Amino acid sequence: MKNFSLDVEGLSSDPGGVLLSIGLYEVKGLETKPNPDNMFLVNVDIQSCLDAGLKVNGDTIKWWFGQLDAARNALWEPKPMKLTTAASKLQKWYDEHKEKGEKAQNHVWAHATYDFPFLTCALHAVKKDVPWHYRDCRDLRTLLGFYSGPPLEDMKRGSAMEHSAAWDAFAQGQDVARSLQHIQIEDALRS
Repeated sequence: MKNFSLDVEGLSSDPGGVLLSIGLYEVKGLETKPNPDNMFLVNVDIQSCLDAGLKVNGDTIKWWFGQLDAARNALWEPKPMKLTTAASKLQKWYDEHKEKGEKAQNHVWAHATYDFPFLTCALHAVKKDVPWHYRDCRDLRTLLGFYSGPPLEDMKRGSAMEHSAAWDAFAQGQDVARSLQHIQIEDALRS
């Protein structure tokens, strides 16, 4: 079984909004810093999203102006690419990293009410699908509800990289690892 953590950033709080970046991290247990080999990040060209019919929300734009410079700057490095190209790169990276075979199990953890529908709507706008099966989607908030150990996400809170899709995916992945260990589902972390 393999676990992945997904985070997306956008210009709306609703599905159908402009997608700014996609971060995906392969969770291999507790780590003190992200392993670049386990991390996927693409920034998405805003105009390509608008051309596909995706929308922006004024309150979300205002919210982004209130974030740290490092978080806003992370949206431009690496250089944004067209949404169709970002979708293809996500598919390729996931195909290379997922568990394969008849009995393969892959779990993609994210905020079920935001990340999954937001990414799905954005990719459908350019006639692409998410690379994982819908049964592989797991809700991060539900998992964290079973955790009663030390505070989670302490690597992320107040970090200069907060709201970077790649950093958030890594930090959330560490929450997944600690939660699964805490509720003694350690087999879920073997790779």
